[in-house]
This record gives sequence, structure tokens and C-alpha cells, in this order.
Amino acid sequence: MKAHYAFTVQKNQKNLHRQLAASPWQKASARLYDRTDAHRRLAACVVQNLTTTDLGVAFPHAVQVTRTVSQSSRPAA
Repeated sequence: MKAHYAFTVQKNQKNLHRQLAASPWQKASARLYDRTDAHRRLAACVVQNLTTTDLGVAFPHAVQVTRTVSQSSRPAA
């Protein structure tokens, strides 16, 4: 049986957060960049995905890790 589970790693999970932050995100094989304009705000979102092979992530049975970074701002009037 194979299961899929996603969870958020926050800074209070110090060791796992440190391991993921040190991952080679510039080598991400899968990237998505989205920029939208809604409700008088500009929003940009970048999603990066890495496989855990040779990353040294000490989380059993993990296959992929994903990082999502989003920013929003109001344009100058």
C-alpha cells in the first residue's frame, strides 16, 4: 500500500527545517512561477520541487520535498 501525505515544516521543527533550508533549491527539477493581479494587489508565487535522493533528509520514507514562496504587494498609486 502506498500513501501520500503532505505537511508543513515550520521553524519549531529545528533539525528538519535546517535540513530542508540547506537543500540545493537552485537545482530544483520542477518549478512553477505564477504572477497574478487581484483585489488591487500583485501576487507572485514560486513552487519548487526536489526528490530526496542524496539530500540527506532525515525523514523516513520521504520521496519529495516542495518549497513554496509567495509575496504580495500593492502597486504604487
